[in-house]
Amino acid sequence: MPHSFGVRISLQMGVKLGMKKVTSGVKTYNITKDKSWDSIPGLSDLSYDGEKWNGFFTNGLGKLADGTLGGDEVKVDSTGNGKGNGWVGWRNDSFPKNFIEILFEFDQIRNFSMVHIHCNNAFTKNVQVFAKARLFFSVGGVFYGGKTITYSYMPDRVLENSRDVAINLHGNIAKFIKLQLHFENAWIMLSEISFDSEIFTGNITEEKEDLSEDADIIDNGPGVVDVPWDNVETGISARKENEDSNSTEVVIGALMALTFLVLGVFMILLLLNRRHKLQGSPSAFFRNPFGVNINMKDILANLSPLNSATTTTPHRPGANSYTHHIPSSNSNQDISLTSDQEPVTYEPTPQLHYYPNTYARLRKRRQEIIVMYLHPSRPELT
Repeated sequence: MPHSFGVRISLQMGVKLGMKKVTSGVKTYNITKDKSWDSIPGLSDLSYDGEKWNGFFTNGLGKLADGTLGGDEVKVDSTGNGKGNGWVGWRNDSFPKNFIEILFEFDQIRNFSMVHIHCNNAFTKNVQVFAKARLFFSVGGVFYGGKTITYSYMPDRVLENSRDVAINLHGNIAKFIKLQLHFENAWIMLSEISFDSEIFTGNITEEKEDLSEDADIIDNGPGVVDVPWDNVETGISARKENEDSNSTEVVIGALMALTFLVLGVFMILLLLNRRHKLQGSPSAFFRNPFGVNINMKDILANLSPLNSATTTTPHRPGANSYTHHIPSSNSNQDISLTSDQEPVTYEPTPQLHYYPNTYARLRKRRQEIIVMYLHPSRPELT
């Protein structure tokens, strides 16, 4: 038989026979009721035999000290007798400070070496091992302080099996231990908490004041980098601070980019303004940004039908003159293109080059052509 299997069998037999670990010595423990226990009673400490009042369970023992370890399954039925029976669960939205607190009282003053906390890690169901544990020690049960123990646990999002978390208590002497467990996820589920200790036989006096100014003993779990826990922070609050810091960095980067963009536009406008100051009036750029002068009179003259006929007809051989049939008598008579009279021949108007007085010359030429049509015999027109 393998050694580990034999040890497991002996432990189970010891639990079934009602045997107790002599290293535990827990007399009572006090816990805070979770509001979710009303709707999910299976996650409550159903076997607790102490007083239950005003949201607290006091002066008794229950699931956390019965020697029974919960399995990997966390689902329970309404009576607590289904799968996962043996777990006590707390949800973080029931605790504004984001940690639960369990107070243990022992039968005698003891010298403590280890504490074992059996936790569930079904992270796909928002259940994980605590992010941090803090332990406070007291002889009289009134003042807690001195050298407290702070333990950080490396989150495991690979394996969902339940596990024991062992914390070294460094030989602290006490009769009362206050345990604070900080949330890593939405739920903390515990099935057993046990202590390795020996009865203290020396002389010791009760505390008369809170010695909280003494430094903590920081004990990190495997893979955890030392972190200064000057104040009580949780894994969730630390993540929120990181997210806020990342958001702040993004906003600062966006503002800096916008500032550089505005500065670049300002420099371009400044250079353009300086350039146009050197060329002339600063407003000339806005009056005529392309530097081209447009004469509307020339455009209108070029669009005139008469001017188009006289300027756009190309020169071809054998077409050096235009022939029109002009009536020989009355000026009011209609012009006939089939008349027997000899046609009047005139040279085409030469292409004009437009200068500032082009429009006036065009008007005068138009009048001369009209008179020539109406009075072809006038000598001054030949």
